[in-house]
Amino acid sequence: MRTTLACLFIFTLLLLPKLDAHAQTNTELEFLAIINEYRSLSEACWSGRDLIPWPSGSSKQLALSPALSVAAKQHNYAMIQTNCTLHTCPGELPLRQRVVVAGYPSNFGFMSENIAGGFETAVDVFDVWRQSQGHHLNMLNCWSHAIGISMVYEPNSLAWWYWTTDFSDIIDSGTPAPDPAPSPKNNGPKPLMEALDIDDNQIIGDKEIMNAISYWVSGTQVPGADQTIEDGVIDDLIDLWVMGEPIS
Repeated sequence: MRTTLACLFIFTLLLLPKLDAHAQTNTELEFLAIINEYRSLSEACWSGRDLIPWPSGSSKQLALSPALSVAAKQHNYAMIQTNCTLHTCPGELPLRQRVVVAGYPSNFGFMSENIAGGFETAVDVFDVWRQSQGHHLNMLNCWSHAIGISMVYEPNSLAWWYWTTDFSDIIDSGTPAPDPAPSPKNNGPKPLMEALDIDDNQIIGDKEIMNAISYWVSGTQVPGADQTIEDGVIDDLIDLWVMGEPIS
């Protein structure tokens, strides 16, 4: 089974064009202007649990990320080539892995994505996402500071116009981040809870529970811990998050 998936992944990569950092189209830049204006007028942002006032000192404006835009464009082509309208198409890496392959820093703390097909203009796709709760909250996320935007038009595809926007918290230059140096204190995997505790405060906060749920849903390993999150563990994490209790 793994051999079949590996072959499918390699085959899909061969079908997709090589995408380097590229200039954004006028349509993509229009979407950036629309979403930034919308965020600037909003008095609240999505914390992962509630709509709250914007954190003090936090910029509402999203910076365009070259690496996230490359990852977004790559995903559009994956959807086109495989007739797929999912966040991970056959033969494709999950979002959190493919953005790093595209050159985004691997130490990000938050990642989310909106996708759509069939909308020609930036206004059209923004309005559709604004009317969908999950997509809307992604666009108003408190922790988003960078955005990758891609719209690909393919007249021979099912939807013609394909959109992907990727959101994250690190404003990058598009240069791949170097691999982190190994810690001299611990050369092996971290305990799972320690790896999930991004800010090392012994508390599972909003960003951390969103990351944990993302790892659990996708079945990917938690970086640093080298293990996946089981159902019982995600239940415990949610309890800690809701109660605000420290990690034991």
